[in-house]
Amino acid sequence: FEIAEMARKFFMSALVVFLYRGSPQQLAAGLFATGAFLWAFLQISPYATKHLERLQCLSLTAQFVTLFYGLMLAVQSTQTDAPVSSREDAAASSLVLVLNVLMIIVPFLPFLPLQMMFNLRHKCRRSAPTESV
Repeated sequence: FEIAEMARKFFMSALVVFLYRGSPQQLAAGLFATGAFLWAFLQISPYATKHLERLQCLSLTAQFVTLFYGLMLAVQSTQTDAPVSSREDAAASSLVLVLNVLMIIVPFLPFLPLQMMFNLRHKCRRSAPTESV
């Protein structure tokens, strides 16, 4: 599966850049490649741990949504009679921002809650009042 991942990265970083430079077709090609790879990834489930699979799935989803939003903006810029409200634009921008920020936070989630829960349990046991009969 590593070879397929390297081929995807090569396609996204090298071929798509040269195929349709600066056009909506460039975003569409990247969107198609990311969507196809996301579908294949979900079918195969190649990683050894569920945590790595969730991280890769989130990464591909964030990339897909970002490319989709970019494609929508590119198409909108070519159409002058299709106004988009600032509210819709802010909502879409926020979604893209949240998904991409999650990519920074998610790798640390498995470590943080366990450590915090362990510390809270340990402190509660030490400081719990004992009843005397």
